[in-house]
Amino acid sequence: MKKKMEQIQKHCLQLGETVCFTDTIVKKRIGKRNRKKTGKQKLLEFSCAKLVITDRIHGMLFAALTGTPCIALNNVSGKVSGAYEWIRHLDYIQFVEEQKLTKETVNNLLKIQGGRYSNRELSGFYSLMKKEITS
Repeated sequence: MKKKMEQIQKHCLQLGETVCFTDTIVKKRIGKRNRKKTGKQKLLEFSCAKLVITDRIHGMLFAALTGTPCIALNNVSGKVSGAYEWIRHLDYIQFVEEQKLTKETVNNLLKIQGGRYSNRELSGFYSLMKKEITS
C-alpha cells in the first residue's frame, strides 16, 4: 500500500496539486466546550480539499458530508466497504480496492466539483432503524 500511495502522491504533485496528510483522530483531550468547534474545524479541513484518499470510515464519511470527492480504500476491519454500501449512491465517493487504485481514478475524481450530500435514498431505512430501536 505504501508504494501505491507514493505513486499516487507523486502523480498529484505532477498535476500541480497540493498533497496534505491528516487524521480523523485528534491526539489531545477534547472537552465538552470544544467538541463542536473541533468537529467543525475537521469538517472544514475536509471541505477545503479537492480529493480525499482514505482507508478510514470517518474520513470517507466526512468527505461524504462535505461533498468532497473521495477514494475510499478498504482496511483490515472491512468497515469502509460496509459503510460505503450506505452511501454508494453518491457519485463523488468511490470505493476502490487497493490494487485497482490508478492515476485514472484520481483524475476522474479530481474533475468532480461541488458534490452534494443527500440522505434521501436512506430516509426509509432511518424509519426502520427507529422502529427497531424503540420497540
